[in-house]
Amino acid sequence: MPYGYITKLSDKLTREHVRYNNRYETAIAADIYYVKDIDKNAKYPALIVGASYGGTKEQGLCVMPMNWHSAALSF
Repeated sequence: MPYGYITKLSDKLTREHVRYNNRYETAIAADIYYVKDIDKNAKYPALIVGASYGGTKEQGLCVMPMNWHSAALSF
């Protein structure tokens, strides 16, 4: 498991790390989660989730995509 993450990533998902500077030159880091068999040429809706104050993307937010993926497969 990568440093800092509190749970193992599902073998059905891919996590892509992205980083950029905003207009104030503050570095923004994020993780993008998607299913491994996604068509990268197609357009999809996105859900953006941010950590509350004091939270990090490695501790808590990493659990949500796996729960959403599991729930989507049950429909």
